[in-house]
Amino acid sequence: MLDVLANEQGLVEKHLFAFCVSNLVFLPVLLFVPFIPIKPDEIIEVKHLILHRELVYILIQYVSVIVKVAEHILALFQHYQIHDMLYLGGNDSAETSHRLAQAAQQQGYDLRVISVPKTIDNDLPYTDHCPGYGTAARFIALATMHATMNMLALPKEYPVKFIETMGRDAGWLVAASALGKREEHDSPHLLLCPEHAFNEGAFLKQVETIYQQLGYVVIVSSEALRDEKGQPVGALVETDAFGHTMVSGVAERLTEIVRDTLHMRASFDKPGDIQWNGISRTDSDEAYMVGQAAVRALLEGKSDLMVTLVREEGPAYRCTTGSIELSKVADQQRLLPDTFLNESKTMVTRSFYDYALPLLGDPLPDYPKFEGNMPPGSKLLAARLG
Repeated sequence: MLDVLANEQGLVEKHLFAFCVSNLVFLPVLLFVPFIPIKPDEIIEVKHLILHRELVYILIQYVSVIVKVAEHILALFQHYQIHDMLYLGGNDSAETSHRLAQAAQQQGYDLRVISVPKTIDNDLPYTDHCPGYGTAARFIALATMHATMNMLALPKEYPVKFIETMGRDAGWLVAASALGKREEHDSPHLLLCPEHAFNEGAFLKQVETIYQQLGYVVIVSSEALRDEKGQPVGALVETDAFGHTMVSGVAERLTEIVRDTLHMRASFDKPGDIQWNGISRTDSDEAYMVGQAAVRALLEGKSDLMVTLVREEGPAYRCTTGSIELSKVADQQRLLPDTFLNESKTMVTRSFYDYALPLLGDPLPDYPKFEGNMPPGSKLLAARLG
């Protein structure tokens, strides 16, 4: 529908398409946050434009286009009299929002820009967490729990399993894989976060030791894992429009290392974009809350800001919203803190459970296990989620 409307108005220019609704522009990469509920009787069609009071939504499909042609974007805004913009996304989106706000100020154009955090990488600074992370964290935790059940059922088929997560430079999703871990022998057994260099020799010793103890090993790795020389463990693919290195094939490479060196059967899973599925109710509710706060900021005339989530102190989990200047956020990353990892940097600490469990929404399932499949002497590692 959006493409049809855009084509009818001749708004498609290269990678850019527009869905006009009045004088607010809404630029998401994913339609994760529905900002304002619109009733059918409030919508009228005029000259193939969908009008809802005085709001205009424009969707720009490829973020990189905005950075390169800020003046062209501003010219389009002036032509359609767009003076307010909400932009959903992560680090690059925050940087783009800041550049557009600066460009508008330099040109003397009346434009208010608010950045809305949305990234499963959870690596934006100055916010407790990012909408999108809770949902992806829940998916990864469940996927890893399911891997445990498969390994317990057929440990001799593929005794070593790798799971590769997204995350450019931060290990938030890798850490999330441990949120369903209740017993010491539950998976994952090793976490490979991009914040810490990969040492092949030490890694192989750990795999061999865990296998001798449990009879199977599940390892979760970031797609951006690097060795002690700073080189990607996976194959170097390309550089994106923002100059970031895009790496692929980490899990496949790790599987090869185990097969060739330890002569053990190994397999890997790479969920990819499917990690965006499996909604966390808490995540969904907070997405609405962040979107509403962004709209209020625009109505108050604010600009060049990012909405933040602020966790309140107390025994019960609760978040409110705040804001931070985009100049402090643009091109910055928040990595997984050392306090969230143990001394060996291969497993999360209690502090991470306290931080991340409330973001998952409903409790994770507790699957029954036969005593014959459970190694003797296992110790409770994480509190029951039920």
